[in-house]
Amino acid sequence: MALTRDRRRPRPRRGPSGVLRALVLVAAGAGLLVGCRSTVRGGLAERSANDLVLALHARGIDATKVGGGGAGDARFDVRVPASELGRALEVLHDANLPREPSPGLADVFAKGSLVPTATEERARYVSGLDGELERTLERIDGVLGARVHVALPDQEASLRLDTPPPRARASVLIEYRAGHEPPDVAPVRALIAGAVQNLSPGDVAVVSLPSEPRAPATPSWVQVGPITVTEGSAETLRVVLVGAFGLNIALAAALIATLWSRRRTRRAHAPASDQAA
Repeated sequence: MALTRDRRRPRPRRGPSGVLRALVLVAAGAGLLVGCRSTVRGGLAERSANDLVLALHARGIDATKVGGGGAGDARFDVRVPASELGRALEVLHDANLPREPSPGLADVFAKGSLVPTATEERARYVSGLDGELERTLERIDGVLGARVHVALPDQEASLRLDTPPPRARASVLIEYRAGHEPPDVAPVRALIAGAVQNLSPGDVAVVSLPSEPRAPATPSWVQVGPITVTEGSAETLRVVLVGAFGLNIALAAALIATLWSRRRTRRAHAPASDQAA
């Protein structure tokens, strides 16, 4: 009789904890998949990151700019959907983005040798001066990039009395955004001449070229079941639908497990006379 009572003793209530854990895992996995993005370029200055985002958006790619961390100046990463990574790299390659920043005077002289010669010092100065002027020109609205070449006269030739002293010269190439007006030549010449000693504005050659106009975005549409979406959003939609289906299955399983557990509990606590009946 005691053995029979032990057999009929109700078991501890377990509950649907396993199903709930599965539900949480499904939800977390769906969230991770929906937010699956790849970094197409990282550690960029804010202006470079903005240029990349604009170029990718113009091609119908959902690009975002996020903080890349690190010390010093603020740096940013540009991320795109994982399914669009290949196309994003192709777009950036065609647009020649991101553009490498021009080294300035501080960058050039920071990598000098212990005992530089006069020729090395002169070359570094000219290279750094070119970079400083390029950075300044790129601050003009509508300018995408600039190249500056300053030709300083030879110091030994300047000391000769039988020939007129050679003059400094400079050439400037400016790439401006398509749809914008080219920058005025006179202010550009004045800017360059003011930064170089003994350089006349008339000795500054300026060439301005528009960038190649980008074709308007023509997103390709795909069918995901009964829903028509852009190709870049198709993978995200599939993940959302699969995640929603998995959540529904997990919720249904949790509900069934809860009802079954309650039913077993009621049977275990029912009077012996009811069970015999």
